[in-house]
Amino acid sequence: MPAGRFVGVRPRAGADAGRAETVPLRVTGPRLLITADTAPSGSVSVTVQGSSIKCAISGRNCTELALPDCDLAEVVGKEVTLGLTVSHGAALYSFAFGGGPEE
Repeated sequence: MPAGRFVGVRPRAGADAGRAETVPLRVTGPRLLITADTAPSGSVSVTVQGSSIKCAISGRNCTELALPDCDLAEVVGKEVTLGLTVSHGAALYSFAFGGGPEE
C-alpha cells in the first residue's frame, strides 16, 4: 500500500468511539473530501488541531463528499494535524483536500 494511505478507521469492537491522529499534512485545498459509512446512527468528525475548525457528518454513507460547513481556507498551504473521531459503528475510509464546492 502506498505511503500515507490507510484501509479505514472505525471504533474497536465494543467501543462507542475510536480516535486517530494524522501526521502533519499540507492542506492543498479549502475543502475536506471524505469517503465514509455513517448510516444510520454513526458519525465522523474531524478537527484541525491548533485551530477552531471542526467538521462532522452523520447518518449517511458518502463517497468523496466535500464535508458541508467545513472551510479550510485559513489553513491552505500550511501543515496541520487532523484529529479523526468515528463513533457508533461508523467507518472512515479516506480523506483528501479538494479545490471547490463542486467537488
